[in-house]
Amino acid sequence: MRTSGFALSWNGSTSSTSATARTSATTAWARLAVEEGKLAASSLALLEDRIEMRNGRPQIYGSQVRMANGKSTLWAIRDEETVNERRASVGLGLLEEYAARFGINWSPAKKQDRVLLLGPVEE
Repeated sequence: MRTSGFALSWNGSTSSTSATARTSATTAWARLAVEEGKLAASSLALLEDRIEMRNGRPQIYGSQVRMANGKSTLWAIRDEETVNERRASVGLGLLEEYAARFGINWSPAKKQDRVLLLGPVEE
């Protein structure tokens, strides 16, 4: 990926301590580049999502798509209810529109009301 004259690459290898150190260094470099205006915040978001996915964790911005049973699906997303707010904060569009480009019909999870019961329930 090339953004603003800087190359940002990810080899996907996280199997060793040196790979973890490289990942940390790349992420730190990318954050600094965003602060200095040399890298788009959206590029950092894609990198962070890829790292989360490679480590088996839910992604933050919903940028990672995978194939499952011959069909495109989004990798799990952390706190789906607010993903579009996070995406907007880094210059990414709505996840519904992004997902549609891959043939994925996605809509945010609806917030569930929770009730705390403080005693026996009478029927």
